Amino acid sequence: MPLPPGPPHPPARPLRVVAWIDPALHHGFGLQHPYVEVAWTPVLGPTAVLAARRLDLLLGRHPDGVDIDVADLAAQLGVGARGTGGKWSPIVRSLERLERFGFARWDPHTDRFHLRTAVPALPRQLLDRLPATVVDEHHALLRRHLRHLGDRPPVSERAGVDSGPSDTSPGSPAPLDPRAHRLRALPGGGASRQPRVR
Repeated sequence: MPLPPGPPHPPARPLRVVAWIDPALHHGFGLQHPYVEVAWTPVLGPTAVLAARRLDLLLGRHPDGVDIDVADLAAQLGVGARGTGGKWSPIVRSLERLERFGFARWDPHTDRFHLRTAVPALPRQLLDRLPATVVDEHHALLRRHLRHLGDRPPVSERAGVDSGPSDTSPGSPAPLDPRAHRLRALPGGGASRQPRVR
């Protein structure tokens, strides 16, 4: 279930980051997957992608969550540590973009930043606005990912797991595989709002 909308921007420090494991994206792309760099970077921007990957690596070492100094995170990513408490600072804007596009959610009840552990393929409305070279890479990486999934039983064949409904929303591309609908949208996320591509 999606978390409530967050505030305009996360607090400067400390930032409590926890893993957001969404069963609906069981077959999605992990944040370290090449697809995230190739396909999502033109949409999110390089700093947001780097931030998501750095936080994902830290969560791998601290699965129960980790406290992040936002200024230190900015310095690690090379975007400067000054002004990190302001809404226009590069690192805060990047964290906001992760939220806007459904990669993360701020939970005001627990004061935590929930970062997805897996993300979907680009929706058609974003893919159609990207360069042909990126579109070609998208299709190649998606086919490779689906072939890899084909080596494992579909979710619906695993005991106690519901595969969920297919994505039949208008404008959605035809799935390449019965499991491909799980890669197409962020349930409750920002991708469906069609925000501007960077």
